[in-house]
Amino acid sequence: MSPSIFYFILSALGLSFIVFIHELGHYLVAKKLGMKIEVFSVGFGKPIFVWYRGEVKWQICFLLFGGYVKIAGMAKEDGRELHQIEGGFFNKTPWQRIQVAIVGPLVNIVFALLVFTVLWGLGGRLKPFEDSTHIIGRVDPKSELYSLGVKAGDTITTYNGHKYAGFRDLIYNGALKGGKIGISGTKWNYYTGKESPYAYTLEPYHTEILHKEFTTIGVLGSAEIITFDSFDPANGSFSPMQNSGIEKGDRVVWANGELIFSRSQLSDLVNQNAVFITYERKGKIYQTNIPRVLIKDLRMDSSMKEELGDWRRTMGIEKPLDQSYFIPYEIDDQAMIQGTFSFIDSELEPLYPTPILEKGDKILSCNGISVEDGLAFFKEVGNKKVLLMVQKNIEPFSMTWLNQDEKFRTSVDWQGIETLSQEIGVNSIKEEGNLRLLHPVVPISYAAFIEKTTASKKGINPIVPIDILDKEYLFLGAITVSESVTYNPLPTTVFTDMLVDSWKTIKSLVTGSLSPKWLSGPVGMVKIMHDGWKQGIKDAFYWIGLISLNLGIINLLPIPVLDGGYIFFSLWEMITKKRIPAKAMEKMLLPFVILLIMLFIYTTYQDISRLFL
Repeated sequence: MSPSIFYFILSALGLSFIVFIHELGHYLVAKKLGMKIEVFSVGFGKPIFVWYRGEVKWQICFLLFGGYVKIAGMAKEDGRELHQIEGGFFNKTPWQRIQVAIVGPLVNIVFALLVFTVLWGLGGRLKPFEDSTHIIGRVDPKSELYSLGVKAGDTITTYNGHKYAGFRDLIYNGALKGGKIGISGTKWNYYTGKESPYAYTLEPYHTEILHKEFTTIGVLGSAEIITFDSFDPANGSFSPMQNSGIEKGDRVVWANGELIFSRSQLSDLVNQNAVFITYERKGKIYQTNIPRVLIKDLRMDSSMKEELGDWRRTMGIEKPLDQSYFIPYEIDDQAMIQGTFSFIDSELEPLYPTPILEKGDKILSCNGISVEDGLAFFKEVGNKKVLLMVQKNIEPFSMTWLNQDEKFRTSVDWQGIETLSQEIGVNSIKEEGNLRLLHPVVPISYAAFIEKTTASKKGINPIVPIDILDKEYLFLGAITVSESVTYNPLPTTVFTDMLVDSWKTIKSLVTGSLSPKWLSGPVGMVKIMHDGWKQGIKDAFYWIGLISLNLGIINLLPIPVLDGGYIFFSLWEMITKKRIPAKAMEKMLLPFVILLIMLFIYTTYQDISRLFL
């Protein structure tokens, strides 16, 4: 049996257990109060196993994602009113009915608190660093937030008027249909250690980077501690990083002039059509990324085009000149900047930043490779390469959800990164303390990778991000992992946080600011628990506790069909001293039964759809 199937079975059993204890609560109290119990069912649909204990029919059904206890008198019999059925549910006093209805949800809530307490006693569970960090891992460069100077590596303190709790706040607020969002935090200069607070109110917007129904103010993800694990076991020999010098446990901290705070940020940089150059201006050394542009899109005079053509022929480059890449600057044969080029299509100009290089600047290196003249630069600018710096494998450090951001900032030699990066293109120094500059890496496109691996009959399933639809997407071919932290707040804190989250979700659904498509049905719950089992038993039990808590809370809502509905009916009878007629109750129940079935179908459809996204 494969691990995935085994985890699926455990997840289904876990969900069934949550429902079982809920219904067992109803059963035990109803039996104690003298109610006649007809059926106790674990699951729905056709029974697989049936047995009798006294007058109660016990059964296990094919669909294990639920269950029920059938008490006599829940439906009309022989034309009698519900309260006239001896031993029936409505034959008992309102207070007795409330006891039976409320005990199921309470069992789920108490069980959840018990699970959280046990996990706390065991030292908590491991949680991905990115789930609870306040450090930003990726910012949309097209956003207003980015234009205001907030970038990857800065921290968030409050988000939408509440204390920022981590990645779940980004997901939750991204799914809401609301107005402007306030964000505050701290901007960090990691090289100098300087901090500066910020606070902005921004309009959320849609971006093609996220799901079409999600909005953002520009924060696209949280920070990660990225360490290299291995190469794709089936296709690793084709990895662009195979000969880079990277080793297991190395932490990626810098790439092409940028400090790296997340895998998605690194991916953006790898797919950026730019070159990293070192240049000299008035005796000082600078470094920057300059966009590469197809020569056919640049407006240049015939003499410059002729010179580039000569360089192309001298270098033996077969690609046509118009299909070759250059930078939007006029460069002489000494690799000196003489001016800038405009674009043939004026619509291209907004895609490129204000010129960085100035007349008289001398280019010293491109992609980390020294260039002595324009000819060498032309050859190198045609190559897409990525320079990576790693912090060598050191002793692992212990992190908790309380100190993880501090550990993130203090565990890297930021000044060393600045020192070593400034040597690129000037000296041949490759190491500084425990930092090492890897050999330049030529990223490979998904299409090229497939072609290579197919030709070698080694398979065509490289380990790449799952959202790759564009075959021109570039990747480095390395399996990286993000470090985890120990998450162990007091069980009451976890319990309270979950209650607050549940209330916010219910409130948002009622007001219409949250679409019900983001709810999880039975399939989604099994998927969540399945993923939890993959992480370990503690993670699995956490999700079992969380789902149990949510099941208890939802069932307390004053909605007919749910336990809260029967509690409401009983309270109404206690206050008014009048029984609700069976016909009136049926009329109230029927629409909600239909809605519940429709919601079950809808959430199941959404759950299945998400599995194939």
